[in-house]
Amino acid sequence: IVPEGAFRADLAGKRVLILTDKPNQEAGMASMLDRLSRAFTGGVVDLQTVEGIGIKGGCLGCCGCCFANECSWDGRDGYRDFFEQHVRTADIIVYAVTLQGRAFSSGWKEYFDRSFFNTHIPVYAGKQLAWLVSGPLAQLGYMRQIMQAYADVGRANPGGIVTDESGDADSLGAAIDGLAWRLSRWQGLGYVAPRTFLGVGGIKIFRDEVWGGMRLIFRADHRVFTKNGTYDFPHRHWLRRIGMVLAWPLLGLKPVQRVVKEQMRNAMVKPARAVVEDEIRRQKKLRHEGRSQVTEKHELPYSGE
Repeated sequence: IVPEGAFRADLAGKRVLILTDKPNQEAGMASMLDRLSRAFTGGVVDLQTVEGIGIKGGCLGCCGCCFANECSWDGRDGYRDFFEQHVRTADIIVYAVTLQGRAFSSGWKEYFDRSFFNTHIPVYAGKQLAWLVSGPLAQLGYMRQIMQAYADVGRANPGGIVTDESGDADSLGAAIDGLAWRLSRWQGLGYVAPRTFLGVGGIKIFRDEVWGGMRLIFRADHRVFTKNGTYDFPHRHWLRRIGMVLAWPLLGLKPVQRVVKEQMRNAMVKPARAVVEDEIRRQKKLRHEGRSQVTEKHELPYSGE
């Protein structure tokens, strides 16, 4: 257990945004916020509340943002200015959520809905995104998956989730301090974990939908997807693509299919065979030099003949 105040996570000048539901939190969440805020040093810790944003209404579903990310609410409330000034400029974002009715509160729902003015553009790319949760998250698997997917699809690094479910103040404090350390460390390294199925699947859905017809309307998405490599298909190997078109009717012939089936196993193990053969040659060289303890004869398990 890490004692309170035993260390501080050095931000090296980076900026942390901690966003929570309301100005006056319940005692549990208030303590968690205080512990997390004081766990950082050497940077800016920006503690904000959803209520303090001044949101005057939810997303209208008008899709007016699709051409140039311009929202119908722009200039009418404080959401757009808040997002640009606090969210975009943050290197580390921690959403501190008090679960209500087995889900997010209505204020959080409104906050996330209004962020759709960014359409499908990954505005969290390269950031650290973590969650501080008060409530029975262990009973709500779908909520945990939503939190994980939100970072994954947004191309942020999932920094972790800390909840108050243990009921032990020392363990909870140590977990919060550990979260702060990981977030500062990973941000300093520029670390973003490989995407899981949630992230890969989500991005592919957006990719296919925008490319397949939505780009006519969602032009902001199309411009960004073209620039950042989201369109990883069709590849630009033109000779291969032409060859595929020409080979399609040829591979429809039964005699050709029989020949392909006969060669299929050799083709599938070809990359692995090269690695095994290299290792056998290396072992023989070591034995010759008297540096290997391998005495048994090595043979390929399958000759392909």
